Amino acid sequence: LAARLNAGESMASLAPEFSDDPGSADNGGSLGEFGRGVMVPQFEEVVYLMNVGEISEPVRSDFGYHIIQLDNIIAEQGQSFEEVKEEVESQHRVELAETQYFQVSELLANASYENTDSLQPAADESELELQTSDWLDRSTFDGIGSYPQVLAAALSDDVLNNGINSEVLEVGENHAIVLRTIEHETAKPKPLEDVREDIISRVQSEKATSELETLADTLIEQLNTGAEASEVADEHGGEFTETVAVGRTGSDFDRSVVSRLFTMQKPGSEPTYESVRDSKGNIVTIIFPELNLENQKKPLNQPLQACRPDQNLKLWLVRYRKKLIFSATRLCLTRTSTSKVFSR
Repeated sequence: LAARLNAGESMASLAPEFSDDPGSADNGGSLGEFGRGVMVPQFEEVVYLMNVGEISEPVRSDFGYHIIQLDNIIAEQGQSFEEVKEEVESQHRVELAETQYFQVSELLANASYENTDSLQPAADESELELQTSDWLDRSTFDGIGSYPQVLAAALSDDVLNNGINSEVLEVGENHAIVLRTIEHETAKPKPLEDVREDIISRVQSEKATSELETLADTLIEQLNTGAEASEVADEHGGEFTETVAVGRTGSDFDRSVVSRLFTMQKPGSEPTYESVRDSKGNIVTIIFPELNLENQKKPLNQPLQACRPDQNLKLWLVRYRKKLIFSATRLCLTRTSTSKVFSR
């Protein structure tokens, strides 16, 4: 075939008859335009050494033998300046900004290290403005307090107690902070007037919880002497719920109640009783009168924890609702440090 091509026959006439390449055989053998990295290495090694119009010797690759005729060489062309102007300008501005940031960071680091008792020399050297933060403590999550490394530095022994400047803290891309403490207040109790309502609420809440627990103990004592649960609940202002089937899973009951129920002693000839605090702070007395294990196949002397998830336990409940809402109390406020900060 190579000899016939060199003798003057055309690739377009021979390719449809002899080529096994489904992509080019019907196109006169033409592969179109391609660049480096498209063809197999054996093919490329030959074609990139040829001149326009040349016909190669047979070239072997994993796909078989190839006879290459180079029709044209298209010079590589880049984009015009107008096409890339904005991209070039943008990249140049980024590079200038990074260079400037690096230079300012170096000035900042050197000046703050050489003058550990003040940030003013560092601000003058780097031509940056000093800024003063609001109070910072371990519970600050806004402003510069949103950066963990800033809080760690502000509350460190060197910055907080020794009064020296921090290191340069990288808090973001092209954003750094150096800080020092200008004022520090140690933790101290709040004035009584500030915490009076919290204390009252806490005492009332604790008293209410204690009273509810006492009521629950009284209920169980009365039940053990044969009293009716509904009557005892009415007497003490509780809510009585009778014959409720509760499963280990898929139940609408409070999880604390369900968890306690499945650890209770199984009832014998008499019901068993136990009280538990639910997730809302209410005291719930569980009256466990009988087992109702649907499709039970194992002996009833097994622990309740071995019940299958689809088995239900019948019980009665007496709930004493807590009348007071528990309020969390903060007895002291720590204002750890205020730091002068400048950032780039």
